Amino acid sequence: MRPIWWWRAGLLGLALLLAAAAAWMYVSDGRQEKALVLARDVPAGQRLVEADVGYKAVARGALPPGALADPGAVIGMYARGPLPQGQYVVDRQLDANAGRALAESIFEPPVEWALVALPISVEHALGGALSPGQKVDVYAVAKRSAGPAEILAPGARLVDLRSLEGQSLALARPAGLDADEPIGSALLAVPRALLAGIIARIESSNFVLATSAGGGP
Repeated sequence: MRPIWWWRAGLLGLALLLAAAAAWMYVSDGRQEKALVLARDVPAGQRLVEADVGYKAVARGALPPGALADPGAVIGMYARGPLPQGQYVVDRQLDANAGRALAESIFEPPVEWALVALPISVEHALGGALSPGQKVDVYAVAKRSAGPAEILAPGARLVDLRSLEGQSLALARPAGLDADEPIGSALLAVPRALLAGIIARIESSNFVLATSAGGGP
């Protein structure tokens, strides 16, 4: 049988090892690191530039998951939602695609909904006086007949209005895009069950958007 002091020495060594590990973790989490923060408010869908970000010294353990420290991973990306000044810059808040970032920031469709782009003129979209996220009713009027308008998607969601070249006209207006740039299409979120019927009317119909009071999420 081994003497009792041997067991006591073993327990003491284990306790010292655990204490050292805990101290190392404490020191490691408490070390100061630089993290990127927003130097000013950034609207949803906007492309981040160098002036939008700054650095803040913070303990490693206090950083949120996905916090970024490299401005090269941020500059040129698009905000997926409104980003307030002073907030840490987190990877999930950014997207490399302007249209996708804008769509996700305005409205995230439920599983049973889908996004669709429909050709539309300014006179058929309330003169362009529509806001992303707004509920709209989508009507179709046959191009070669004087028949009545048919409602295809009541309570759809307007995600964005696009120029003839597909650039955003609603929020993420690119530099150099004229204020009077004509509308070419509307990006809409509609119930997936209506999608096939809407797509089938693209060639034969003109689409009209009207404000909606109900329907949809």
